[in-house]
Amino acid sequence: MYKFTYLISVSIIRMSINYEVVDVFIVGESNRTNSGGSKTPHFLLRFASGWLKKFQDKILYVFQVKCDIHLLEMILCFFLFSPFDTLWK
Repeated sequence: MYKFTYLISVSIIRMSINYEVVDVFIVGESNRTNSGGSKTPHFLLRFASGWLKKFQDKILYVFQVKCDIHLLEMILCFFLFSPFDTLWK
C-alpha cells in the first residue's frame, strides 16, 4: 500500500508498474481538508472526465462525506421524525 500523494506522476508510474499484480487500487477522497476546510472532489471530477481510463477497471473510488455537526443533527432529526414509508418512495 502506498499513499496517492500530490506527486501524481509518481503515483501513475507506480500504478503502471503494479497493474498486473494488483487486484484493486483504492483511491479515497473527502469533501473536507484535514483542517476542516471545504474542498472540491478533484479525483472524482477527473475520473468522470476519463482521466486514468486504462486503470479505471481496477480503481475503487471511495468518497467520504464530512459535514458539520449542525447539518448532521438536522439530518438525524429528519430521519427520526419522518415516517419511514415516505422516505423510501
